[in-house]
Amino acid sequence: MGAIPLANYTVVFVLDGARADTFYQTPKPMIESLGNWANFTRAHCSTLLSVSRTGYGVIGSGVNSTESGVISNDIAGVFPADSIWNATISNSGTTAVVASNDWNELFGPWLNYSLTFTSMVPGRGTVLVNATTGATTNQIPLTDYRDSLVSSYARLVVERHQPTLMLVHFCETDEAGHENGTASESYVNALKNEDSYIGDVLDAYADAGLLNSTLVVVCADHGQVDVRPGKGEHGGTEEEVLHIPLLIRGPGVNPGVYEVSVHQNSIAPTIAAVMGWAVPSDCSGTVLFNCLTLSPKQEAIHRINLSEIRAAQAKRTATKMGYLSLYGPQITETARYLAYSRSNFTAANWTVAMDNAVSAEAISLNVLRSSWAAKAAEERTIRLVLVVASSFGIVLLGAVLLRGPLAGVKTTVRDRPRMLAAIIAVAAYFGFLLVGQFLFGWRFSASYFFINAEDLMVRIFGPSLFALTLSGLLLLLLLRVRDRRLSVKSNTATRTTAFTVLVAAVYLFITAYFIVDTGAGLLWFVQDLDRPFMYFFVVLSYLAFVLFAFLALLGSKIVSAISKRGPSSS
Repeated sequence: MGAIPLANYTVVFVLDGARADTFYQTPKPMIESLGNWANFTRAHCSTLLSVSRTGYGVIGSGVNSTESGVISNDIAGVFPADSIWNATISNSGTTAVVASNDWNELFGPWLNYSLTFTSMVPGRGTVLVNATTGATTNQIPLTDYRDSLVSSYARLVVERHQPTLMLVHFCETDEAGHENGTASESYVNALKNEDSYIGDVLDAYADAGLLNSTLVVVCADHGQVDVRPGKGEHGGTEEEVLHIPLLIRGPGVNPGVYEVSVHQNSIAPTIAAVMGWAVPSDCSGTVLFNCLTLSPKQEAIHRINLSEIRAAQAKRTATKMGYLSLYGPQITETARYLAYSRSNFTAANWTVAMDNAVSAEAISLNVLRSSWAAKAAEERTIRLVLVVASSFGIVLLGAVLLRGPLAGVKTTVRDRPRMLAAIIAVAAYFGFLLVGQFLFGWRFSASYFFINAEDLMVRIFGPSLFALTLSGLLLLLLLRVRDRRLSVKSNTATRTTAFTVLVAAVYLFITAYFIVDTGAGLLWFVQDLDRPFMYFFVVLSYLAFVLFAFLALLGSKIVSAISKRGPSSS
């Protein structure tokens, strides 16, 4: 539609694992000396699983990880959606990366110049893979990786090829955080070094006479949180993990501090708009219009482009989920607004065209959100029916198979004072379980799972053993006090069985709730992993409770048997 580029080149710097607060607090003389930055202080990354490959996919395409399917570092293969790399090639540009080999695995088909490292751990050996379109791929073993290698090779790429779009990926921040924590001197020094390396690469642009026509983006794939002193991790939804730096400068960019909340998925569409290209057709994000100097006509072009993308996504999603007839009127209304927008654009009514496009996009976004919500509600209803039916079947089966033990439980139920003691102990168990989670360092976050197996086992099974021990002692104490008042002796085994059955029932109820609400695993509509990790803990904690309860009952029987045999043997 006649979009005019503001810039001719783009370079994106990705600082792996750079958390925003430390980044902004660290002196960055090279970055700060350039000035004219649009600083987005409330930028965030993907919430599903805040790991590197997920971030790479979102940065390079603008597509949310839940929609692209690139949800973890274990996802292999070429990126399955449209991207800014494809947009560059489609507009007769050239592309380059100097980065982790993950970038080449994701976007290799659209990379003209690719210099990637198989490992980016400082001080360790790696292999530099040099892949250039139409040439034989070379693999060069290196004994010692450093981020300085990235900046050196990036300078060479600029000097020799002057790519239209280049991405430069530094990794020492991430490794320093993992090894020493984000409060460490090594983490801060890594940020300082990367600031210097960014300056070196931009010097190459300046030497080639390209800097004034180059869009520069500085961002991160994710942040990091200190899961314990001297140990940083990521993956969860902590603010330290999700909050990332985002700086943009170049032709047509209005400098300043922007405190609006933005997402990593807006990087790719903003690059496309600045370069005068169509936004990647699968993007979930939007153009950061508030930091761009665009004429009404140019802004109308990009807003119409975005609204067309959203309209197509809304119709595709509603059709896929079986709600096309339900949301047909909204989809028709979107098409009408789009027609108005194009008509007003043709008539040079730029402002009206923008308003029509914004209205069309808003309706499409509502269809997208409503389709997802309706499908989630539909699946929850189906799971609710299955869970209720299964629970009813389990109760019947238990009643048949456990007639003997349940008879004792029935006696306990009729004995109100002792039943009250069992209920108090059950409530105490789950209270102690919460306390145990704190004491043993359990967190409902993926960030706290990237630790060694021994720590994970302690954090999972420790709270259950802690809770069972204290609540079991409390139950025995309550029964003894009650027995003294009534001058009778309780059947400890029966009362303990009642306690165990009640705890198991509560666990099953909580498990059923999570299955209905979230599913028995990572389902398509889950937006972050906090709730699945809660489900994971409930299941494992239940198994731990059953194991420890069985061992306790077995131990008590063995002790009882030994005590009975003692006098006769003497």
